[in-house]
Amino acid sequence: MGTSDTRGRTPIKTRGIVLHTMPVGENDKRLVLFTKDTGKTVAFAKGAQKAKSPLLSSTQVFAYSDLELVEGRQSHTLAGAVLLEPFYGLRKDLDRLAYGLHLLEHTGYLLEEGQENQELLYLLLKTLKHVELSKTPLRQLKLVYEVKSMEYTGIAPLITQCVLCGRTSDLAWFHTGEGGALCRACAPSKGREALPMEEPVRHLLQHVLSAGVRELFSFQAEEAVLDGLERIVDSWLQRHLSRRPRSLEMLKRL
Repeated sequence: MGTSDTRGRTPIKTRGIVLHTMPVGENDKRLVLFTKDTGKTVAFAKGAQKAKSPLLSSTQVFAYSDLELVEGRQSHTLAGAVLLEPFYGLRKDLDRLAYGLHLLEHTGYLLEEGQENQELLYLLLKTLKHVELSKTPLRQLKLVYEVKSMEYTGIAPLITQCVLCGRTSDLAWFHTGEGGALCRACAPSKGREALPMEEPVRHLLQHVLSAGVRELFSFQAEEAVLDGLERIVDSWLQRHLSRRPRSLEMLKRL
């Protein structure tokens, strides 16, 4: 296991993925990790920029590793790491790399520091593996992850009934400000703020929100359905994320 000197302090042993890295000086790195036991965590890796550092491979973006973290007053120190999954395949294809980076950035914006979410971590790892290897359209994988991550972080919209009157049928519109679906009778009261939500789009949204992780990658949606879902997801996330991921601009240029 790659190690760093943290004598006298008991490390926390966990597993996690690197969401973001930033060089600190000539030798060290500041990492944003998403781990099983400490959630979103800022950690410093001493000497990790050095070519012969034992921490080098485990402090790259996408690296999923067994980690030893030592807690400090304001951050953690990475005391040791064993690389488990590097997701090297993402770096071999520009499109796959761009979508993978977006998943990491999206996840980082969803979570508060110290917030644990093992379901989301599992979903992230599974989705990254599909982005790396699957023939499923990358845009579909992105949207599925974004929607399911809403559920796992408690910000999913209500789409099984009208948010204004409670009606469970004829749900043809979506309103971000009101929190979800609108029936045809209520939608006119919201004017142009309501987004159209065709039945196939609502069915896909409901399927992703209610399905287990294994069921999320066993279908392929039509482009028109993905277009409708994307409009709704983008509107919803603009309201609920702390900032708009910069990676979205990269995806638009692909």
